Amino acid sequence: MKKLLFHCLDSSLFKILVFVFLLLPFTLFSFLGCGLIGGMFNTPSNSSIEKTDVNNSNQGENNSTRETLQGENDGSKEKESDQNQTAETSSSETSVAKTTTEMVESTIKIKVYYVDDQAQYLIGEERTISGKYIEDFINAAFYELMKKPSSGNVYNLIPEGTKILSAEYIDRYAYLNLSKEFVTNKSTDGIVDYLVINCIADTITEIPNIDGVLFKVDLKKLDLYGTLDIKSPVKRNEDIIKK
Repeated sequence: MKKLLFHCLDSSLFKILVFVFLLLPFTLFSFLGCGLIGGMFNTPSNSSIEKTDVNNSNQGENNSTRETLQGENDGSKEKESDQNQTAETSSSETSVAKTTTEMVESTIKIKVYYVDDQAQYLIGEERTISGKYIEDFINAAFYELMKKPSSGNVYNLIPEGTKILSAEYIDRYAYLNLSKEFVTNKSTDGIVDYLVINCIADTITEIPNIDGVLFKVDLKKLDLYGTLDIKSPVKRNEDIIKK
Protein backbone atom coordinates (compact mmCIF):
# COMPACT_ATOMS: atom_id res chain seq x y z
CA MET A 1 0.00 0.00 0.00
CA LYS A 2 2.74 2.48 0.90
CA LYS A 3 4.61 1.60 -2.22
CA LEU A 4 1.52 2.25 -4.25
CA LEU A 5 1.00 5.66 -2.57
CA PHE A 6 4.58 6.69 -3.17
CA HIS A 7 4.31 5.58 -6.65
CA CYS A 8 1.24 7.79 -7.16
CA LEU A 9 2.91 10.77 -5.46
CA ASP A 10 6.01 10.30 -7.44
CA SER A 11 3.99 10.11 -10.58
CA SER A 12 1.93 13.24 -9.69
CA LEU A 13 4.99 15.23 -8.68
CA PHE A 14 6.65 14.25 -11.85
CA LYS A 15 3.69 15.48 -13.81
CA ILE A 16 3.62 18.76 -11.89
CA LEU A 17 7.28 19.33 -12.46
CA VAL A 18 6.89 18.58 -16.15
CA PHE A 19 3.93 20.96 -16.29
CA VAL A 20 5.83 23.74 -14.49
CA PHE A 21 8.84 23.18 -16.67
CA LEU A 22 6.69 23.48 -19.79
CA LEU A 23 4.74 26.50 -18.46
CA LEU A 24 7.76 28.54 -17.36
CA PRO A 25 9.04 29.46 -20.84
CA PHE A 26 5.50 30.36 -21.91
CA THR A 27 5.09 32.62 -18.86
CA LEU A 28 8.41 34.32 -19.44
CA PHE A 29 7.57 34.78 -23.10
CA SER A 30 4.20 36.29 -22.16
CA PHE A 31 5.81 38.82 -19.79
CA LEU A 32 8.37 39.78 -22.35
CA GLY A 33 5.69 40.08 -25.02
CA CYS A 34 3.55 42.32 -22.83
CA GLY A 35 6.56 44.53 -22.15
CA LEU A 36 7.35 44.84 -25.80
CA ILE A 37 3.73 45.56 -26.70
CA GLY A 38 3.49 48.17 -23.93
CA GLY A 39 6.67 49.79 -25.15
CA MET A 40 5.28 49.91 -28.62
CA PHE A 41 2.18 51.80 -27.43
CA ASN A 42 3.92 54.08 -24.90
CA THR A 43 7.02 55.07 -26.86
CA PRO A 44 6.39 57.41 -29.81
CA SER A 45 7.64 56.07 -33.09
CA ASN A 46 10.16 57.83 -35.24
CA SER A 47 7.49 58.56 -37.85
CA SER A 48 5.30 60.17 -35.18
CA ILE A 49 8.20 62.28 -33.95
CA GLU A 50 9.06 63.25 -37.48
CA LYS A 51 5.41 64.08 -38.19
CA THR A 52 5.24 66.21 -35.06
CA ASP A 53 8.43 67.98 -36.02
CA VAL A 54 7.06 68.58 -39.53
CA ASN A 55 3.78 69.89 -38.12
CA ASN A 56 5.65 72.18 -35.73
CA SER A 57 7.86 73.34 -38.58
CA ASN A 58 4.82 73.95 -40.81
CA GLN A 59 3.08 75.82 -38.02
CA GLY A 60 6.18 77.97 -37.55
CA GLU A 61 6.34 78.65 -41.28
CA ASN A 62 2.63 79.48 -41.31
CA ASN A 63 3.09 81.87 -38.38
CA SER A 64 6.08 83.41 -40.13
CA THR A 65 4.08 83.71 -43.37
CA ARG A 66 1.17 85.30 -41.52
CA GLU A 67 3.54 87.77 -39.88
CA THR A 68 5.12 88.57 -43.25
CA LEU A 69 1.71 89.04 -44.88
CA GLN A 70 0.57 91.14 -41.94
CA GLY A 71 3.68 93.26 -42.30
CA GLU A 72 3.06 93.63 -46.03
CA ASN A 73 -0.58 94.53 -45.39
CA ASP A 74 0.48 97.08 -42.79
CA GLY A 75 3.04 98.44 -45.24
CA SER A 76 0.40 98.58 -47.98
CA LYS A 77 -1.97 100.39 -45.65
CA GLU A 78 0.76 102.88 -44.76
CA LYS A 79 1.55 103.38 -48.45
CA GLU A 80 -2.15 103.77 -49.24
CA SER A 81 -2.48 106.27 -46.40
CA ASP A 82 0.55 108.18 -47.70
CA GLN A 83 -0.90 108.14 -51.23
CA ASN A 84 -4.28 109.37 -49.96
CA GLN A 85 -2.56 112.09 -47.98
CA THR A 86 -0.50 113.05 -51.03
CA ALA A 87 -3.68 113.07 -53.19
CA GLU A 88 -5.46 115.22 -50.61
CA THR A 89 -2.48 117.58 -50.49
CA SER A 90 -2.39 117.74 -54.29
CA SER A 91 -6.15 118.32 -54.42
CA SER A 92 -5.83 121.06 -51.81
CA GLU A 93 -3.02 122.74 -53.79
CA THR A 94 -5.12 122.58 -56.98
CA SER A 95 -8.07 124.12 -55.16
CA VAL A 96 -5.88 126.93 -53.85
CA ALA A 97 -4.48 127.55 -57.32
CA LYS A 98 -7.99 127.71 -58.79
CA THR A 99 -9.18 130.07 -56.07
CA THR A 100 -6.13 132.26 -56.58
CA THR A 101 -6.91 132.44 -60.30
CA GLU A 102 -10.56 133.34 -59.69
CA MET A 103 -9.98 135.80 -56.86
CA VAL A 104 -8.31 139.19 -57.07
CA GLU A 105 -7.87 142.05 -54.64
CA SER A 106 -10.95 143.23 -52.76
CA THR A 107 -10.54 146.77 -54.17
CA ILE A 108 -8.74 147.83 -57.34
CA LYS A 109 -8.41 150.97 -59.42
CA ILE A 110 -9.19 150.85 -63.13
CA LYS A 111 -9.90 153.23 -65.97
CA VAL A 112 -13.22 153.27 -67.78
CA TYR A 113 -13.07 154.54 -71.33
CA TYR A 114 -15.26 157.12 -73.06
CA VAL A 115 -15.10 158.65 -76.53
CA ASP A 116 -13.49 162.02 -77.09
CA ASP A 117 -15.37 164.88 -78.74
CA GLN A 118 -13.76 164.11 -82.10
CA ALA A 119 -14.99 160.48 -82.01
CA GLN A 120 -11.47 159.31 -82.76
CA TYR A 121 -9.96 158.19 -79.46
CA LEU A 122 -10.85 156.78 -76.08
CA ILE A 123 -10.13 158.72 -72.91
CA GLY A 124 -9.93 156.94 -69.57
CA GLU A 125 -11.35 158.10 -66.26
CA GLU A 126 -10.17 156.48 -63.06
CA ARG A 127 -12.61 154.50 -60.91
CA THR A 128 -12.34 152.30 -57.83
CA ILE A 129 -14.24 149.02 -57.91
CA SER A 130 -14.65 146.27 -55.32
CA GLY A 131 -15.47 142.59 -55.29
CA LYS A 132 -14.37 139.12 -54.30
CA TYR A 133 -14.33 137.24 -57.59
CA ILE A 134 -13.38 138.39 -61.07
CA GLU A 135 -17.05 138.23 -62.11
CA ASP A 136 -17.79 140.82 -59.42
CA PHE A 137 -15.23 143.18 -60.88
CA ILE A 138 -16.53 142.64 -64.41
CA ASN A 139 -20.02 143.68 -63.31
CA ALA A 140 -18.69 146.63 -61.30
CA ALA A 141 -16.55 147.87 -64.21
CA PHE A 142 -19.50 147.74 -66.61
CA TYR A 143 -21.73 149.66 -64.19
CA GLU A 144 -19.07 152.34 -63.89
CA LEU A 145 -18.82 152.52 -67.67
CA MET A 146 -22.56 153.13 -67.93
CA LYS A 147 -22.33 156.18 -65.66
CA LYS A 148 -22.07 159.72 -67.01
CA PRO A 149 -18.45 160.81 -67.57
CA SER A 150 -16.91 163.24 -65.10
CA SER A 151 -15.21 165.28 -67.83
CA GLY A 152 -17.21 167.53 -70.14
CA ASN A 153 -15.28 166.74 -73.33
CA VAL A 154 -15.94 162.97 -73.45
CA TYR A 155 -19.07 160.97 -74.23
CA ASN A 156 -20.66 157.71 -73.32
CA LEU A 157 -21.81 156.02 -76.53
CA ILE A 158 -23.08 152.77 -74.98
CA PRO A 159 -26.69 152.30 -76.22
CA GLU A 160 -29.21 153.72 -73.80
CA GLY A 161 -30.90 151.18 -71.52
CA THR A 162 -28.13 148.58 -71.87
CA LYS A 163 -27.68 146.43 -68.76
CA ILE A 164 -25.29 143.66 -67.90
CA LEU A 165 -27.38 140.58 -67.05
CA SER A 166 -24.54 138.26 -66.08
CA ALA A 167 -20.81 137.78 -66.41
CA GLU A 168 -18.54 134.76 -66.69
CA TYR A 169 -14.80 134.32 -66.56
CA ILE A 170 -13.43 131.39 -68.61
CA ASP A 171 -9.85 130.81 -69.81
CA ARG A 172 -8.84 134.42 -69.13
CA TYR A 173 -11.79 135.84 -71.12
CA ALA A 174 -14.78 137.78 -69.86
CA TYR A 175 -18.18 136.72 -71.21
CA LEU A 176 -20.66 139.60 -71.04
CA ASN A 177 -24.35 138.78 -71.25
CA LEU A 178 -26.06 142.08 -72.09
CA SER A 179 -29.69 143.08 -72.40
CA LYS A 180 -31.37 143.41 -75.80
CA GLU A 181 -31.06 147.23 -75.70
CA PHE A 182 -27.40 146.79 -76.57
CA VAL A 183 -28.57 145.80 -80.06
CA THR A 184 -31.97 147.44 -80.46
CA ASN A 185 -30.79 150.91 -79.39
CA LYS A 186 -27.45 150.89 -81.14
CA SER A 187 -26.27 153.52 -83.60
CA THR A 188 -26.44 152.95 -87.32
CA ASP A 189 -22.95 154.38 -87.73
CA GLY A 190 -20.25 151.75 -88.13
CA ILE A 191 -17.61 154.00 -86.54
CA VAL A 192 -19.75 154.35 -83.42
CA ASP A 193 -20.14 150.55 -83.26
CA TYR A 194 -16.38 150.21 -83.41
CA LEU A 195 -15.89 152.77 -80.63
CA VAL A 196 -18.57 151.17 -78.40
CA ILE A 197 -17.02 147.69 -78.62
CA ASN A 198 -13.55 149.05 -77.87
CA CYS A 199 -14.82 151.18 -74.97
CA ILE A 200 -16.14 148.00 -73.35
CA ALA A 201 -13.15 145.77 -74.20
CA ASP A 202 -10.54 148.29 -73.03
CA THR A 203 -12.46 148.91 -69.79
CA ILE A 204 -12.97 145.23 -68.91
CA THR A 205 -9.34 144.31 -69.72
CA GLU A 206 -8.23 146.83 -67.09
CA ILE A 207 -9.10 144.03 -64.64
CA PRO A 208 -6.09 141.77 -63.98
CA ASN A 209 -6.02 138.34 -65.70
CA ILE A 210 -8.56 139.28 -68.41
CA ASP A 211 -7.20 139.17 -71.96
CA GLY A 212 -10.37 139.84 -73.97
CA VAL A 213 -14.17 140.08 -74.08
CA LEU A 214 -16.87 137.97 -75.73
CA PHE A 215 -20.41 139.31 -76.13
CA LYS A 216 -23.83 137.74 -75.62
CA VAL A 217 -27.32 139.21 -75.80
CA ASP A 218 -29.94 137.42 -73.70
CA LEU A 219 -27.52 134.46 -73.43
CA LYS A 220 -27.13 134.19 -77.24
CA LYS A 221 -23.63 134.65 -78.57
CA LEU A 222 -23.24 137.84 -80.58
CA ASP A 223 -21.12 137.34 -83.69
CA LEU A 224 -21.77 140.67 -85.40
CA TYR A 225 -22.32 144.14 -83.99
CA GLY A 226 -23.61 146.03 -86.98
CA THR A 227 -21.03 145.01 -89.54
CA LEU A 228 -18.28 144.50 -86.98
CA ASP A 229 -17.12 140.89 -86.58
CA ILE A 230 -16.91 140.02 -82.87
CA LYS A 231 -17.03 136.21 -83.03
CA SER A 232 -13.53 136.03 -81.55
CA PRO A 233 -12.63 137.60 -78.22
CA VAL A 234 -12.16 141.37 -78.57
CA LYS A 235 -8.78 142.14 -77.05
CA ARG A 236 -7.38 145.32 -75.63
CA ASN A 237 -6.73 148.01 -78.24
CA GLU A 238 -4.00 150.34 -77.02
CA ASP A 239 -3.82 152.19 -80.35
CA ILE A 240 -7.22 153.79 -79.89
CA ILE A 241 -6.46 155.10 -76.38
CA LYS A 242 -5.46 158.76 -76.34
CA LYS A 243 -2.03 159.21 -74.77
